[in-house]
Amino acid sequence: MNYLDLTGGGWKTLNINANLDSSDLDENAGIWTIYKDGNSSSNITLNPVAGGSSFMTSQGYYQTLSLDLDSLVFDIALVDESQYTIEGIFNDKVIYRGKFQTTAKDLGNYSINKDVYVEKVTNNNYTILD
Repeated sequence: MNYLDLTGGGWKTLNINANLDSSDLDENAGIWTIYKDGNSSSNITLNPVAGGSSFMTSQGYYQTLSLDLDSLVFDIALVDESQYTIEGIFNDKVIYRGKFQTTAKDLGNYSINKDVYVEKVTNNNYTILD
């Protein structure tokens, strides 16, 4: 799951795998639409271009979609601790559809189960009953 940190505004990135060549990124990175979960109308529509308020760069096997939260105009403000669906269309084909979560927490101080391992305990001794 991608997380979009809302604190401080400025440039934020989403890591995605849109299966685009780097030459496609130079010309036009498609049309990107963001929906709040449960809504069918879009919160924002993007056309990422270099030097704009959103752009894409290739990171090898995946891409980053960078958004300037200060200069983008959202129809409805992004809400903290909410999930959004993002969809990318390039040459009339859906190249990416995924979700991201907004948060105002400092993500650098959080990790998932870091150094915490729980051994699964079972009381099944595989006894076969006739």
